[in-house]
Amino acid sequence: MELNRDIEKYTNNYLSHDFEDVMAKYRSDNVLKVLNTYKPRKVLEIGCGMDSIFNYYRSFDLATVVEPSSLFFEKVKKDLNGLNNVEVF
Repeated sequence: MELNRDIEKYTNNYLSHDFEDVMAKYRSDNVLKVLNTYKPRKVLEIGCGMDSIFNYYRSFDLATVVEPSSLFFEKVKKDLNGLNNVEVF
């Protein structure tokens, strides 16, 4: 089965709904709880949206962010400017 997804349409829909803001905050809080409990040294974030988890969690040796939206990709690159232990794809 081929997955055909319009990432720019998804990005625009994500940004246009207040519900997504609430859900993003809820997901972030839950992920931070897990990270702070287990304290992993290597972390992978897939789909950071407008606010990467690495804006809040810095106790890692290496972090990788995979973000298909060009808008969100540029935002995470700007936010994490200067951190040499974060790679963004």
